[in-house]
Amino acid sequence: MLMFLSFSISTPLKALSEHMKGSISELEHQSSPGLRRQDEIGELSRQFSKLIDNVARQNRELDDLSRRDPLTGLLNRRSLTEKLQLLRKEHPEKMLCGLYIDIDHFKAYNDTYGHIYGDNALVLVSGELDAFAREKSGFAFRLGGEEFMLVLTADNEDQGFNHAQDLCERVEEMGIPHSGGTDSKCITVSIGLACTKEEKIVEEVTQNVLVRADKALYSAKELGRNLVQMYSTKYQDPAN
Repeated sequence: MLMFLSFSISTPLKALSEHMKGSISELEHQSSPGLRRQDEIGELSRQFSKLIDNVARQNRELDDLSRRDPLTGLLNRRSLTEKLQLLRKEHPEKMLCGLYIDIDHFKAYNDTYGHIYGDNALVLVSGELDAFAREKSGFAFRLGGEEFMLVLTADNEDQGFNHAQDLCERVEEMGIPHSGGTDSKCITVSIGLACTKEEKIVEEVTQNVLVRADKALYSAKELGRNLVQMYSTKYQDPAN
């Protein structure tokens, strides 16, 4: 009788107890001991498995939320390296392009129309950026304020520049009124472009793309805005 109790109850409970000590990430991919049993131990195992599935799902949802901008729904800086790695894996022969985007004279827009309209404008522009990125099998990010980043692939730098130019024109064609903006009197964007052929994408490569694209963006603003500038060594700081 003791051997029977040990085999049928004590040992399975001990196995289930040891299983429950694992982390959520480990348990998510493991089957709980006793799932097929038709007794109380089996029911306990099945309920525990459901709990793990629910917690794991909630964790994934929270992680996704932490990687997205709450206003626009775009990805945020946390996902940039991950998405660049994905593009490199899917397109090993392509050049990766980072488009650093700034809405022209956005402070003046907020001052003129108010912050509610400003938020609405950010949502509208980000929607266009996201649609453009998806068309090119890339990704759109909000870096903060009125600054955004698109990562796309291209056969070469010229094609990357053409993509950025097309995007610049598409935002202007949205025709969102902006009396304090550029000469077109509607919302426009300036874009800095930086490309890389690095085979292994690590955080350092991502940061390098950001820095170079930001320098090109600064040049676009200096030259009058509502245009695209590609990174060149002549835009580097004198110390570089």
